[in-house]
Amino acid sequence: MTFISPSAFAADPSDNVALGKPAVADSEETSNFGAAKAFDGDTTSKASRWSTAEDATPSQDGGPHWIYVDLEQDRTIQTVRLFWELRKAKGYKIQVAATDSAPAVDSDEWQTVYSTPDHPASLNETIEIENPIPGRFVRLYIDANTHADPDGGVAWGTVSLFEIELYEGAPAMSMDDVANAITVTTPEAGAETLEFSAPSSEEYEVTYNGTDYEQVVDANLGIHTPLVDTTVVTSFKVASKADPSQYTFKEISVTIPGANEVAEGDNAAPDIMPELRQWKGGQGTFAPTGRVLYADESLARAANELAADYKDLFGSEIAVAAASEAGAGDILLTLNGNEALGDEGYDMTVTDRVVVDAAGTAGAYWSTRTILQALKTGDMTIPQGMARDYPLYKVRGFMLDVGRKTFTMDYLQQMAKQLAWFKLNDFHVHLNDNYIWVEEYTDDTVDQAYSGFRLESDIKEGGNGGLNKADLTSTDVWYTKDEFRSFIEDSAQLGLNIVPEFDMPAHSLAFTKVRPDLRTPRSMTHRGNDHLDISNKYEESFDFATQVWDEYLKGDNPTFGSAGTVHIGADEFEADGNAYRTFVNDMFSYVEETGRTPRVWGSLSQIKGSVDVSGVNENGERREINLWNTGWANMKSMYDLGFGLINTQDAVFYMVPNATYYGDYLNPTNIYGRSMNSYGSDRIPAGDPQMYGGTFAVWNDMVDKRENGMSEYDIYDRINTVAGSFAAATWGRGEKAAAAAQATIGNLGDVPRTNFGYDVPMNDEGEIAHYTWDEAKDLAGNFSDAELSEGAELATADGKSVLSLTTPESFATTGIGTVGLGNDLRVKVKRTSDADDQILFESDYGQIKAVQKGTGKVGISRENHDYSFNYELPIGEWVELEFKNEQNFTTLYVNGELVEKIGVEGRGNLKATAMFPVERIGAKENGFVGFIDDVRIGVDKDYASTMALDLVVMKAEGVLAQNNDEQLALLINDAKALIDTFDPAPENIQDALAELEAYLAEA
Repeated sequence: MTFISPSAFAADPSDNVALGKPAVADSEETSNFGAAKAFDGDTTSKASRWSTAEDATPSQDGGPHWIYVDLEQDRTIQTVRLFWELRKAKGYKIQVAATDSAPAVDSDEWQTVYSTPDHPASLNETIEIENPIPGRFVRLYIDANTHADPDGGVAWGTVSLFEIELYEGAPAMSMDDVANAITVTTPEAGAETLEFSAPSSEEYEVTYNGTDYEQVVDANLGIHTPLVDTTVVTSFKVASKADPSQYTFKEISVTIPGANEVAEGDNAAPDIMPELRQWKGGQGTFAPTGRVLYADESLARAANELAADYKDLFGSEIAVAAASEAGAGDILLTLNGNEALGDEGYDMTVTDRVVVDAAGTAGAYWSTRTILQALKTGDMTIPQGMARDYPLYKVRGFMLDVGRKTFTMDYLQQMAKQLAWFKLNDFHVHLNDNYIWVEEYTDDTVDQAYSGFRLESDIKEGGNGGLNKADLTSTDVWYTKDEFRSFIEDSAQLGLNIVPEFDMPAHSLAFTKVRPDLRTPRSMTHRGNDHLDISNKYEESFDFATQVWDEYLKGDNPTFGSAGTVHIGADEFEADGNAYRTFVNDMFSYVEETGRTPRVWGSLSQIKGSVDVSGVNENGERREINLWNTGWANMKSMYDLGFGLINTQDAVFYMVPNATYYGDYLNPTNIYGRSMNSYGSDRIPAGDPQMYGGTFAVWNDMVDKRENGMSEYDIYDRINTVAGSFAAATWGRGEKAAAAAQATIGNLGDVPRTNFGYDVPMNDEGEIAHYTWDEAKDLAGNFSDAELSEGAELATADGKSVLSLTTPESFATTGIGTVGLGNDLRVKVKRTSDADDQILFESDYGQIKAVQKGTGKVGISRENHDYSFNYELPIGEWVELEFKNEQNFTTLYVNGELVEKIGVEGRGNLKATAMFPVERIGAKENGFVGFIDDVRIGVDKDYASTMALDLVVMKAEGVLAQNNDEQLALLINDAKALIDTFDPAPENIQDALAELEAYLAEA
């Protein structure tokens, strides 16, 4: 027998002695994620990892969990490497057992050689054991695991490791070791360059990768001294020299000394959102008693915008003038800012005057938002001090799906102001789309499915040699080329980029209705009817696509002329991967040939193929990508392809209003705390040149067969709830906690010169308008006299003064427009026509129907949706209709009795938000024919109906006509005076009614 000493099994100290050894764990998520996967040598693959049972919840941590490896002999482990999938472990230990068999879970044989109460410091940890002891079994014991990922990734109830490596000595420096050895020298005051050190390595190259706020430390490590001490996050990239596609990042925070010290007693910064990046407080306050001045003609627009918004917010005029010097009480805008601030940055000095030194026109405009917000929250004053402001990300965006749901141009223009108020700079307008579930239709009926293309187009039925079978432009709501061009140009002057999108080759029913010969066969995908057939008819499909784009990108004065970025769509194509990739490449080249930057929905991880797609063109210019789903577009993969990355993760930033999937309303606290550079389990440093920013999105999927009644206001309400928080997350969070940030946003109120809620003048008694038709006067005193069209006249009917509408084209114009929510509309009507479609009130917003076409009932119509109440208006009979509106519901009363409340509680059910369209009583066509009396519009409350009293008065008028009865005449006049009151007391109505009825009974 030959005896072999233990030393014969001694390992190279740099060898991983755990590789391939037997392992046991307390649990596993599934059989695919067993303990052996943590010792198989794969440190990165999601398919090769150990994952615990799912036991953590949002309200309760999971754990404990453990995993051990049998080294099959005693080893003295000096170095442990842990490769975590996510940093969700919360307290963990390295333990060793020098036993012949594995000890029990709670045995004292397990000796702890390392412990921490915290989350892992990084995803890839190297732990050096200070006092190593020999042992055969090595265990990782995890005290607890959180449901949430501390880095903002996917929340899930497990904790998971890719790999555990064990060494008896010091292994060769890994990529992560090199990264962790990088240090940044804290600069002295006045330093001009930031210095760092990195270990020398033959295997890995270290490069500086940017700072989150390049306005403080630039791409060349140059320091731009801040106003006060300012902390930034630098980043470094460590890449394999042999294979540069293998890399990691290291982020290091460093404080850059400021030019000024913060002193006790300094003014606090203005209360705005997003918060100022830098602030040095002074003493005293500024009040605007002078003018708004601009030192360069390019700033005239910003100055005039400030003045117009000032008037809307505070009710007083402020003069605007060209000047280069400011006096006390003035606000001066200049372009004297340091170029390091970038086009969106600015300095602002507040003394007895405000002087803004911007680096570009966008920064000057953003400063006006700061000034107005500060005045709003500061009781029309601004604290004196010095400010420096600039954004974290270059893309701070919002996407609105106008393809499936109609939105007016006025709405888009207001939304541009809404976004700009919070310094959001990217408004992505999704201009075409269709009902998603087109497979619910047959090939013969699919043209009945809803689709939208919102721009005026020359593509008409019969064109293209007869191949065009329909007009391209939607017939319900569409934008002219001129107004959309102006929208882009006007928004650009506010620092807001409009990014127009045509979504092809999928989501393209609007296009395949025009060219049904280009539909993808349903044998290739169940949604082939809304897919251009780039698989079998590539050239024809691509030619048609560029024919559409040519109309807006080319020519002497193209519609998208000033749009620097356009979106080519390319979302969720389900047929041919190589054809799709070829289409994307060709569309990239096409857009770039017009001098613009293309943007695309991220789909390349899901739609695979042998055709390569690059995120950088041959001139080194980056293309942009919306990362919307981790499965469809992996962040790291898209980074490796060179794209500029825009985080639009569906699980975080999508709203599908009133649907039962994705977000309905986003949680502003959650959004406020989000980091755009974290996407799933991936993270790219904020300062990386490819990390462009983020976008939140509203998708209006619920149309057609799944229509759920969402209105423009409902969509606004969802956007408004989260816009300020998203802006803070992308411009840069300050010191405020989420609750304080929400309080600031609430204090800012409505954005100036927007009126999404249709607010109208109202007197102190809550009255908006009141017409009794003795004359066409608004007795509430808010509006001018109503103007009567031909066929509309003041008349007498049934003994009372009325508005008589004699034809379907007769109306009275009130000048009110549309009245928002929380109000009450009462009107007495006598129908005299049996027409099956009669509009009682109308405005550009919609109609209130005396007779709803198709049902014959009283109804409301707005934004492509018709509602009917369970009530049919009689002919030849006076009734009082009363409508009450609130978000999601509209209610009808007839003669004071409840008829129906339309709108259904609960997410996913039909909602019925409806404003009151009262610009005209009657209509330009299909109007109500009959008599109108007692139109009263005011704040919602319990009003008593006077209809019963009115009917008795009519009866009494008949009696009076036969007999000259002074007492009856007096009672009638008193009753009429009561009826003409806006809000008569119920008891007074009842008393008058009883008195009249009693008198008539005795007459």
